[in-house]
Amino acid sequence: MSENNQPLTAASRAAAEWWGEQVRTVKAETDGLHPGLSTEQAFVATAQIAMRDQAIAQAPADDATVDAFVAELTQLITASELSVVTLSVDYGPSGELARAAEAARLHKSRFPLKTTAKVWPDHVLAKAGYGAPWRVVWSAPSWEHPPCEAQEWPEDSDDPIGPKCGRPQWHDGAHDWQQGRRP
Repeated sequence: MSENNQPLTAASRAAAEWWGEQVRTVKAETDGLHPGLSTEQAFVATAQIAMRDQAIAQAPADDATVDAFVAELTQLITASELSVVTLSVDYGPSGELARAAEAARLHKSRFPLKTTAKVWPDHVLAKAGYGAPWRVVWSAPSWEHPPCEAQEWPEDSDDPIGPKCGRPQWHDGAHDWQQGRRP
């Protein structure tokens, strides 16, 4: 993306505003906790979540801080030379997110773990948390939603999941392989 292409600014702004909402209102963290953990693993994960919650309580984000973060992130995304900008948090923000947070003095504990957004010039996809589905959070009026590419599986297949789609990130809800099938 580049500053001399103004249509990118809308996608950049939409992605930055989505991230602004993620850091403005921090949700309860459960990433890393699941039934298959050993007692020791569950203890470590719980301790990490507790430490994060304590850091959040000590690092509130007022509207001015979040607004400064959104403005800086918008500029960084727009100035990127990449055709797709990935904004991600594993256990802390990276890349443009980290730079925008530092510029706005936004504490890294405000970022939800395992969260990612991808910014194209004509649409933005995001998934809020590990295993969360991808969602279209913004698209330009000219953007055409890709069709489902799920394939019908033979009835004698032992696959319990059913039709698979090569584009799950483009879906809200169920896949309709019949409707999305190409001639």
